[in-house]
Amino acid sequence: MNSPMSNTETVQAFMQALEARDFAAASSYLADDFIFSGATPKPLNKGQFMTVMKELKDGIPDLTFHLQDVHQRDSTVTATMQITGTQTRKTSSMDSKRHTLLFPRHWRMNVLH
Repeated sequence: MNSPMSNTETVQAFMQALEARDFAAASSYLADDFIFSGATPKPLNKGQFMTVMKELKDGIPDLTFHLQDVHQRDSTVTATMQITGTQTRKTSSMDSKRHTLLFPRHWRMNVLH
């Protein structure tokens, strides 16, 4: 019998699924009432967030998060990421112009079971 993943393992699996373009798996780690805020002009729900991630990976195929320094305190997981990638394609939300993406270097994720 497999034991459930720790919160840290859940965050790591989520980020690995995003990098691998396994959007169904990545989405399965998010609660239906998931809200992403801070790096976008307005908060995004689960569907909107997954659409943005897919479009980013379409336009920046080598988008990598470089997750590191993953720590857990209670139900909160914090991590440092160095996000890298090269835009090579247009998407519906990104034209062919050079774009600068602003993501927080430190992300805090609350994992609830």
